[in-house]
Amino acid sequence: MPKRRINCPQCGHEILYDTVADVPTFPFCSDRCRLVDLDKWFEEEYRVSQDIKDDAAGERDVPGAP
Repeated sequence: MPKRRINCPQCGHEILYDTVADVPTFPFCSDRCRLVDLDKWFEEEYRVSQDIKDDAAGERDVPGAP
C-alpha cells in the first residue's frame, strides 16, 4: 500500500505516513510547526469567522435542569 501524503499546514513540508499514529505531531511535521501555529492562535492572528450562537455552544434546554 502506498504511503499517504500531506503537507504541513505551517511550513509546507511533505509528510509521508501509513497511519496518523506514525506522525505524533499530525498534521504538522514537527513540534516547532505545531507550536508556531498555537502561538498564532494565542496572538489572535487566527480567528473563528462567525459568532457562535448560544444553541451551538451546548446551552440547550435539559429536562429537569434548574
